[in-house]
Amino acid sequence: MIATVDGSQGAASGVVSRSAVTAADLEPLVRAAEAAARGAGPAEDAQPLVTGVPASPDFTDAPAETDSDVFAAFAPRSATPSPGPVPAAGSCTASPTTR
Repeated sequence: MIATVDGSQGAASGVVSRSAVTAADLEPLVRAAEAAARGAGPAEDAQPLVTGVPASPDFTDAPAETDSDVFAAFAPRSATPSPGPVPAAGSCTASPTTR
């Protein structure tokens, strides 16, 4: 959950993460994110929301649907289902040692 609060010294944000959230968990989750925002203090890069700009005429339209075929042009393997596990890009293995 991401929350922003407008404090006396400026806007602040807070993030709280939970798993297996139910409807009953939402209110406490929101309040925890708000508390995290208040505790974080004002954000250095906070800016006011944009005003005076009309909404795009298609703002309320349903989003376009897509699938993995959109990756075919620049990442051909990404658009083809793999027959087995595929290692994550950028993953690595580390072995701790002591001297």
